Amino acid sequence: MTPEEILAGLRDIQLPAVETAAFAESRFSPWPLVVVVVILSGIFLLRFRNRQSWRRSLRRDVEAFIARPETAGIHGLIDLRRRFAAHGFTVPNLPAVCFGPAEMLDAADLRGAAEDLRRLLPS
Repeated sequence: MTPEEILAGLRDIQLPAVETAAFAESRFSPWPLVVVVVILSGIFLLRFRNRQSWRRSLRRDVEAFIARPETAGIHGLIDLRRRFAAHGFTVPNLPAVCFGPAEMLDAADLRGAAEDLRRLLPS
């Protein structure tokens, strides 16, 4: 037998259909990568949004206090100052009128002290 005859006999050999299907499935599919990227970007966006939620909460509470300072009084102002200090802000000193009797406190004085706190928060 010559080498040409041997090669001629081998030319009709093909892979079985099962193995061909297995090779076709082993190709790279982008869908798992897309799903992972979408999930990770969603997690990143939620963490970014929640990272600043305490700041938005403080801003809402200060705005509510400025709108109606007489409802919370000096205790509400002190609570706001305590929350600012807990988040690392250096709170300004209270006006001298805040150290007098609670009956002598005016809503405008409380509102002014709360506006000083509002200026601490970045826009």
